Amino acid sequence: SSATHQASCERRNTNRIQSMAYQPVAVSEDGQGATQTHPPSIHDGDSSDDDDAHDADPPTVLDMYPGRTVVSCGGRFVRGRHPTVALCSALLAIVPSAFFFIFSAAYLWNQVHPAVVIVTAYLVFILFAALLWTALTDPGIIPRATIAEANALTPPSMRTEGATTPARILSVMVNGQEVHLRYCYTCRIYKPPRCTHNSDNDDCVDEFDHFCPWVNNNVGARNYRFFFLFVNTAIFLTIYLLVWTIFHATKVAKANDGFVDALRKVPSIVVISGMAVVVLASVGNLVCYHHQLVGRGVTTNEDIKNRFRSNRNSPYTHGGYFMNVMWLLFGPRKPSLMRFNIQASSYQRQVYQEYLDFKTGKGVQRYNPAAQQQQQQQ
Repeated sequence: SSATHQASCERRNTNRIQSMAYQPVAVSEDGQGATQTHPPSIHDGDSSDDDDAHDADPPTVLDMYPGRTVVSCGGRFVRGRHPTVALCSALLAIVPSAFFFIFSAAYLWNQVHPAVVIVTAYLVFILFAALLWTALTDPGIIPRATIAEANALTPPSMRTEGATTPARILSVMVNGQEVHLRYCYTCRIYKPPRCTHNSDNDDCVDEFDHFCPWVNNNVGARNYRFFFLFVNTAIFLTIYLLVWTIFHATKVAKANDGFVDALRKVPSIVVISGMAVVVLASVGNLVCYHHQLVGRGVTTNEDIKNRFRSNRNSPYTHGGYFMNVMWLLFGPRKPSLMRFNIQASSYQRQVYQEYLDFKTGKGVQRYNPAAQQQQQQQ
């Protein structure tokens, strides 16, 4: 299981990290604020002779990854921890498509036009490609910060009175509107605009929309376009299969003077009709809802939290429904910030060590405003 795998990785990496010397981030404070000497970049790795001498098998970023997202194939595939429902969604697409190709494809190829079957195959390919891209793509995981970086994030003058962490909320302007950046006590960062920490995978996700159990992954900045394409293709393919299967069954019924003969020769009509009811009733409403969200330029998370209603237009819209859809489907795609397959730098080792210290109770405890206020009163 994923929990057992994570525990074994932690035991192995604890021994690794203790034998590696890293330099903590140097922080100096004066009356004007805090300055920081940045640690080695994530792209730098550790190429020093000392590290090579102490570590014959240097750990990768994946070895130092503290989140609960399941990462495989050297970081190429990123998914959630519960694949059962995602397999069910794939089965819902496989079964009606298989019945169509088995019972109706030959008739339509010969009696109507080969293009009908070719278009069906193309739609099935697009559907599964979009499903795999959504389910196995990094949704936009944001790396965690070290404790020293968190302390240097804001000067003490900007922190809540008596608190040991930065202020809970900072305000910034985005396209003329005030947007609040909330501090994440797990990742020790101010979450960028539209970013949310997902507790299921224990990661901050850029432009977080929602966690979708049907694809077993978070839907965020890097895979929302594939999710949008997946649900729209699922609806279009379902209607397409239903129409041509009904056409085939009708032709067979007329030729044999009976609907019973049509059901016997085209049993796919029963399966595809049943699947169509399920898909159109569930995914149909979801597709309409996401078209409405894209038109307004908001995410599911922002809509649920009622952030851009009451005469407040979203600062992230591109000028209307058409431009928002074009930007979503054809706009630039953000790069992944998690390069799991490269050698871990001293920065990532420090983050992972602080994560282990927190789990074992040796490090800085999570900020608890209520407990702190009660302690001050005592």
